Amino acid sequence: MVLYYQKGPQDFLGVVASKKVGKAVARNRAKRLLRASLREHFNELSQGSFVLVAKAPLLTHSYKEIQEELLGALQRVGAKVKK
Repeated sequence: MVLYYQKGPQDFLGVVASKKVGKAVARNRAKRLLRASLREHFNELSQGSFVLVAKAPLLTHSYKEIQEELLGALQRVGAKVKK
């Protein structure tokens, strides 16, 4: 998973999965997992544009591992605001 973040006055979320992730069912599952894990923490984030890019190994991980990786990425880019 790759996270792109840009500060701004509006919230925007884009989720992308290329054909390298798999067929349509796998790509849609990867996008749903990323959206769901970001949605749980959306109120704790600073405003801006977020683009999540799904990579092929994403589907081999559990939901909890995906969420932990996403939280780490959000903290590294400075988008995570503590409660």
